[in-house]
Amino acid sequence: MVSASIDYWSAFSEQLGSRLVKARAEVGYSQEDVAKEIGVTTARYRTLEEGVWTEATRGLRLDTIVLLCRFLGIAPGDIIPGL
Repeated sequence: MVSASIDYWSAFSEQLGSRLVKARAEVGYSQEDVAKEIGVTTARYRTLEEGVWTEATRGLRLDTIVLLCRFLGIAPGDIIPGL
């Protein structure tokens, strides 16, 4: 049961990361630009884009997602798998 949960969240993180990379590339921002705008370190933002299930993805807050989407000009469903 735990393994299935970990597999789900690992897949979620991978999809989130690839969607963030695509959205950021479409508007031409650097990782540093996005990190500064949403109030996280560049290292933490980079971890999100790498799609690895870590503390960075586990601790992703709703307000951070909203800031990301506003800055990138996208809807939450564009980056969150399953929405």
